[in-house]
Amino acid sequence: MDFTHRYDRDIVVDEDVWMGINVILLNGVHVGRGCIIGAGCVVSKSTPLFCCCGQPV
Repeated sequence: MDFTHRYDRDIVVDEDVWMGINVILLNGVHVGRGCIIGAGCVVSKSTPLFCCCGQPV
C-alpha cells in the first residue's frame, strides 16, 4: 500500500487564531479565522470561522 498521499497536504492557519500548549494539527487541516483551540487538542478536521475547539473536562 502507498500511504504517501496522506502526507503531502498543507496545514493552513488563518489570522487571529489562538492555540493552547501541545496542540497537534494533522495534515490537510484548515483552521479558520478567529478560532480558539484548547490545550492538548488534536485537530483532525478543518474548522469554520470563529469556532472554539476544546476537550471536555
